[in-house]
Amino acid sequence: LRLAHSWGSAGPFDRRKRFAGGSLARPSSGAMEEDDAPKKKKKRQIILSRDMVIRRLSKKRDTKPSPLAQLQEIFEEAQDKKRFVGDTMFWKYFEDIEITRIYHTNSVEYMNLKVMFWETLLYISLLVIFTIYVFALQNRVVFSARNEQEIYWSGCNALGACTINKVISVQSFWEFMHKDLVDFSFTEYSEPVQKVADIFTSFPNNDFKLTWHPRFIGKQKSNVVLGTVRVRQLRVEKNAGCQVSKLYSHIFPDCFGPYTETSKSTATFRPRFAPTYITNSYDYKDSMFTEQASIAGKLADYGGDGYVVELPWNASDSRTLIGDLWKWSWVDTATRGIVVELTTLNTNVNILVNTRLIFEFGPTGSVSGKVFSKAGPVALFTPATSTPESMNIMVMQIVLLVFFGLFVLYVF
Repeated sequence: LRLAHSWGSAGPFDRRKRFAGGSLARPSSGAMEEDDAPKKKKKRQIILSRDMVIRRLSKKRDTKPSPLAQLQEIFEEAQDKKRFVGDTMFWKYFEDIEITRIYHTNSVEYMNLKVMFWETLLYISLLVIFTIYVFALQNRVVFSARNEQEIYWSGCNALGACTINKVISVQSFWEFMHKDLVDFSFTEYSEPVQKVADIFTSFPNNDFKLTWHPRFIGKQKSNVVLGTVRVRQLRVEKNAGCQVSKLYSHIFPDCFGPYTETSKSTATFRPRFAPTYITNSYDYKDSMFTEQASIAGKLADYGGDGYVVELPWNASDSRTLIGDLWKWSWVDTATRGIVVELTTLNTNVNILVNTRLIFEFGPTGSVSGKVFSKAGPVALFTPATSTPESMNIMVMQIVLLVFFGLFVLYVF
């Protein structure tokens, strides 16, 4: 007890004495901050400038010199300096070109920069001419002719209601084909129509010739149908891309899925007692035979092949043909698309319009129709110089061909 009393009260390690103010006393927080203050170094304020940013970025870049810097002595001492003209390294490392060498007209740097200047000028000229050429093809007249044909074949009135939008089933599709399409294709006029042209078709085995007169369509008599109206069907194989549930497979053994390149059908589906003149409509034709382009619909992308039928040259025979196709089930559950294609010529502005009506039959039973048209001036398909517009198009075509030929010769 005496030892404990002496240790706690009067010993040299008395805690009260140690923390009372001696050398072992605990320093205050203010004193610690004052001691640390002079030890902190002030950060140097950096003023950013253009030269400093470039210097720092150059340090981060690869320190390996460019080929231009490595070949500098060779450029100066080479006897045949033209062999370096046109090298792509001058485009790739143009920032490393020695500026002092540009002032010498016989230097490699000067000759390459001269070539680069003419290449840039040629490229800009070609781009300007091509832009003017594209705008000349797609002017307001071309747009108006295309829009007029889309409205006409859609059967739209002044209020914007279109007959093609009423096609919502197989029944309404055949009604549109039998009545509206035939009426659009063969417009009846109260007065005799002037013949556009006399086109003769001869045969080698006899002297009998067929005469054909292109016909007008529309009330304004401004559009002429070129050729005939072609109807093309695209079908799918049964049980391809789909599977029938076992719960009702005994009632519906087959299914017909969406249209794809792997599920499309190429088999003949001709009925046994179908009329002879429509039997070819049930045979598959590839795109080499049809010579038609593919078309993108809402449900799928349809190729240029299919089952083809062409409308006759008058309205009564066309209605008879469509009626027989309807009767003999040319469109059934395997049908996924019907494309009606024709081409017209607007005689007032010399614009060709290719129109395609596409009817899509979805695997769910939906049916919808849409009209797509593409237009272009006649000058694109045959040389024409009768109008200033066609002359400009022809001149720009020749200039573009010359520029392209010079570019090919320069590169190769």
